[in-house]
Amino acid sequence: MAEKVNSCTHLTSLFQQFGYPFEISFHQFLYPSEEDLHKLVRFLVEKLSELSQARKTVKFADNMRSSNVDISRTCSETTAEAEPELKPLVYPNNQKLREELLDGRSETVAQGPLRNCAKVPLLKDNLVSEKLDLAAITGKVDKQETIACARDLIEKAAQVKETTVVSETCKPELDSMSCDMFSPELKRMVESRCGQDMVFPDKDTGKDLELHHLEEEHELLKEAMRMALDNEHSFSYYVEQLSGEIVSRSENLHELENQRDIDRKSLEEKKWNLLESLCESKPDCQLKLQKLKDIDSEIHTVLSEIRKREEECAKLTGEMKQKPKVASRRSYIERITEITKNSRKLDTDVDRILKETRELKLESNSIEERLHRTYAVVDETILREAKKDPVGRQAYKLLTNIHACFEKIREQILAANKAQREVAELEVKLTAIASRSLDRHKLQADLDAMRTENEHLEKTLMNH
Repeated sequence: MAEKVNSCTHLTSLFQQFGYPFEISFHQFLYPSEEDLHKLVRFLVEKLSELSQARKTVKFADNMRSSNVDISRTCSETTAEAEPELKPLVYPNNQKLREELLDGRSETVAQGPLRNCAKVPLLKDNLVSEKLDLAAITGKVDKQETIACARDLIEKAAQVKETTVVSETCKPELDSMSCDMFSPELKRMVESRCGQDMVFPDKDTGKDLELHHLEEEHELLKEAMRMALDNEHSFSYYVEQLSGEIVSRSENLHELENQRDIDRKSLEEKKWNLLESLCESKPDCQLKLQKLKDIDSEIHTVLSEIRKREEECAKLTGEMKQKPKVASRRSYIERITEITKNSRKLDTDVDRILKETRELKLESNSIEERLHRTYAVVDETILREAKKDPVGRQAYKLLTNIHACFEKIREQILAANKAQREVAELEVKLTAIASRSLDRHKLQADLDAMRTENEHLEKTLMNH
């Protein structure tokens, strides 16, 4: 853990030396968040673009033979011819020649002006910048990979600074060198090697096209990232801007197509005129020329028809895409099957409810009959006692009153249930009426028309 903290602190100090514009601490490397990683990636990508020019100075060791004209007079003309064409020269045994030159120079000029030059560190492949560009474009940032890329970038930046200092110190010394400082054997070897045939690599068109497409895609992704990170303009602004560019480019394309058709027609007319002038003295050629004209006209007619059909097809395709998608037949069948299953389930539920209702009805009737029998027995018993005792007569009156009250309560309950059912039916009707689309203005207009018609009929009847 202590090593991690020390390395994160070291990274923090290095980023501050490079001029990181935001506040930074070792916590952002030890426990990085997505926003911090995004800022670090943007800063590193900007630094890579700034250091791209300085990175080119590292290659002065490979280009030493073209810059040092005094090494050999015989190579100067060939190098001057190759530079305007911007084609790299590939010598046989190029690496071996460079090593022999450096070895011979170290032997002959051991105490020369280059003794103070430091060893130039060569940069690694451009994998770090590619990773950072890809992370900045896609927005998919790996935390550990970003920290590793940051360390590699810092090491490369230090190497570039060291290389720049060494190249600046070595350049005047290299310019002041002459062929006299080398041995005669070394000069003869250089002349013999430079006299050999130079190999110019042919351009691989497929790789060039692929590289061109990749560069275009890279530029598009950069532009998309810039649009996504732009806080001043909204996304709709860029959509309108791109739509305007598309319209303008389509108009330009249409104009170019019209110009192409006009030029083609003029060239075809010239061609036919030349053919006619050549075939004036030959009747057979004139017949063949006439047939060729007919075939050419048919070809143009067919091509124009094909173009019209393609335009109609594109138009119909666009209209079909704009239309709402209709459900497939299978979806309708599935819906019907589901509705059938639900209806069967409802039928089962209805049958179960009806069965329970019948059972409740039978139970209610049995209870009612039991109550009637009980009441009859009690009434008969109390009535028999009431004939003998006045207390019995009073109890019989109370029983009669209780029975009458319960009968009224039963009738009121039945009436309330009936009223509730009627209310529910009325509510259903009101809901159905409210769901209808009734236009008040239309009803008023119909009513006014009916009144006008009635007045007209009344006047007609009065006249008759």
